[in-house]
Amino acid sequence: ATLELKDNIIVSIFSAITNRLERKLALLLSLVAVLALAVLGWLAIRTVTVARQQNIAELEWQLTNQSVDRLRKFIDDKIENFRIVVADPNVNAIGYEQQTFILSGHLASDPSLVELSFIQPSDGFETARVVRGYEKPIHRVLGLDEPAVAAALRGQNYFGPVFFTDNEPRIILSSPVVNQQGSIIGVLRGEANLRAVAPLIAQSNLGQTGFLYVVDNNGRVIASSSQAGSILPVATD
Repeated sequence: ATLELKDNIIVSIFSAITNRLERKLALLLSLVAVLALAVLGWLAIRTVTVARQQNIAELEWQLTNQSVDRLRKFIDDKIENFRIVVADPNVNAIGYEQQTFILSGHLASDPSLVELSFIQPSDGFETARVVRGYEKPIHRVLGLDEPAVAAALRGQNYFGPVFFTDNEPRIILSSPVVNQQGSIIGVLRGEANLRAVAPLIAQSNLGQTGFLYVVDNNGRVIASSSQAGSILPVATD
């Protein structure tokens, strides 16, 4: 009877230990399963988040490229409008009245232009000049070393750096005037107001908090899709 009692006690103790181990093992397996589910859930959320961020980044990049393309087209159109080729190969100069007529037509057709002038290639003198808002503007001697004149006399189109007048961004453009033989018989030089760029950028928001800015080398804002600020910090070497 004593041995049987001892055996029963041992069996009871073993059963209790076994039950506790089984419960701990079941709890451990449950924790492992929950942890695995949590990890899988986190990975799924992370994957969706990364994919969404990549999609947003791609959309923002496309929007930025579209804005850059619109700016390039704006510049290309300006330069193209400055190209003048005289049909008669024997003409080496354009008369004053015809110069004034051409300049007035360009100024009337392009609201962004502030002024235009014809420059003779021998000395850089303005043979004709029209300025928006002025009936008889003064003709100037710009000289052959003036950047816009010098570039055009080399046969190049010129699109100069941005400068500000009356708090408006402006730029100087020029192009050679040639005859059918390709000889440079003059220079067309103009000044354009870059406020016309603003509508190209105004609607280019990047999400709810991102904006596009077009700035000059000094960080002054030429155009933006935000109304905040007129100067942005620009990194320098």
